[in-house]
Amino acid sequence: MVEFPRYQTTVTGVYHDFSDDTGKMAYGKEWDFMVLKKFGKHYSILAKYANYNADNGVVSGVSGTTTDTQKIWFQGNVSF
Repeated sequence: MVEFPRYQTTVTGVYHDFSDDTGKMAYGKEWDFMVLKKFGKHYSILAKYANYNADNGVVSGVSGTTTDTQKIWFQGNVSF
């Protein structure tokens, strides 16, 4: 996490390596990034990005294929 107090902005990056409890089965890897920008005391905007890469040995659903996924979120906040 990196904060820029002068600009009231926070940038975060997280890496995940998903596996079962035994560590024998790998499900995939994911990178997540988030930027939070505050405007004054009461307003902020948030942008998130996630990029999941499924491992080849994992079967999802009935189709028998792996599913890589990318998602983007935008959010506006008002606090009182």
